[in-house]
Order: sequence, then C-alpha cells, then structure tokens
Amino acid sequence: MSTSKESENWAAQMYNSAGAGTTAVSGEKAALGNRFLAGLIDGIIVGFASSIIAVPIVLTGMVPWFLVPLVYAVIAFGLFTAANYGLLAKEGQTIGKKIMNLRIVKQDGSRPDVKDLVTKRYAIFWLVSAVPWIGGLVSLVNVCLVLRESRLAGHDEVAQTKVVNV
Repeated sequence: MSTSKESENWAAQMYNSAGAGTTAVSGEKAALGNRFLAGLIDGIIVGFASSIIAVPIVLTGMVPWFLVPLVYAVIAFGLFTAANYGLLAKEGQTIGKKIMNLRIVKQDGSRPDVKDLVTKRYAIFWLVSAVPWIGGLVSLVNVCLVLRESRLAGHDEVAQTKVVNV
C-alpha cells in the first residue's frame, strides 16, 4: 500500500514539476522537472554551438585522439561561460534557467558571486567530465544527487548554492 502511495507522490511531483496545475512559489526550491528542462535547454544550445567549432578542429587532426574530450570540454565551457556570464552575474540564471523561471542563489538565499558560480559550480565539474570513464561516472553521480530530499546536486553542494523558482 505504501508503494502505491509513494508512486502517486512521485507522479504528482513530476507532473507538478513541469508547472502543470500548480503555481511555482518564488524562492521555493525548483522542481526536478524544471531543473531538468533548464539543463536540457542549456545543453542543447552549448552542444550545438560547440560541435560547430570542435568538429572541424578534430577532423583536421590538429588534436591527438586522447585529447579530444578535453578540447571539446574547454570549447563547450568557454561557449557556455560566454553565453551565460552576464545572466549569471545579473540574475543568477543561465539561458535555460531564465526560460524555466529559475534562479541560482546561495544556500542562505542571497545572490552568489558570479566567479564562484563559474568556477565552483561549473568549471570543476565540466573539466572532470572530460576525464575518460571517471568523468562520466562523476557527472552521473553529480546530477543524480538532485534526487535526494534536499534537491541539491553535487555542484550545488560544492558551490553552496541551490536552484529556486523566480
């Protein structure tokens, strides 16, 4: 009986996370579905733009095969930072978070320093993700941590931030 109740709660949370049937409360922790969609939007934008730059570099053979993940990660991080730095500094948002009406704040609810966001929240995990085998595992664990009750991913813990509704 408790299993079906847990399933109903999970289904309700996923339904509500997309904003259907509820109104998000400003300052409240962001729903999982909204965080996922914001990350997906950012990933699509950065992935597409990075591929336009990285693929020709890789195909020319300018980069040894074992450095390709690192080169791609550096290009992607550079583009991500260039595209989002102003929004992060001003609003604590990326393009995806702006579209999804989310904001990154410090654990106490105050505005985070943009340099801390870029280094602690993004750069560390972006570069680690480029390490073969280990990077993928670390990235998976990083994002799966958001499934905890606290809804804090690994990068939230490191940067002492959280994602809230605008």
